[in-house]
Amino acid sequence: MAKIDYDRLYKEEAANLAKISYNNRLKVWLGRSLKDIAGSELYGLIKEAFNGNISDDTTLDEVRIQTLIKNMLRGGTAGIKAIELTYKIDGTLNNIEADVDLDEIEESTEGIK
Repeated sequence: MAKIDYDRLYKEEAANLAKISYNNRLKVWLGRSLKDIAGSELYGLIKEAFNGNISDDTTLDEVRIQTLIKNMLRGGTAGIKAIELTYKIDGTLNNIEADVDLDEIEESTEGIK
């Protein structure tokens, strides 16, 4: 029976991981579901943050988006920053040719002083 050279295997794996950018590694992790990380400290933190009201089929990317939206709803400085971030992410603030309906704004704000 051949002896396994764990040191060599570790070094080979480390070399392979070094070839993968942080961006790509993050994308792989964001694609994982909660059930993929069940039993980890991160799993417990996510379940606690959502009071257990989150499916184990939810991906970490979906957790990230839901957390952003939760922060939006909390208001305050963090909420405003979260709202601003959503506009940046979806590109709304980048659309300089947005068609603004001034009549609609006037009707919506009628009576507000």
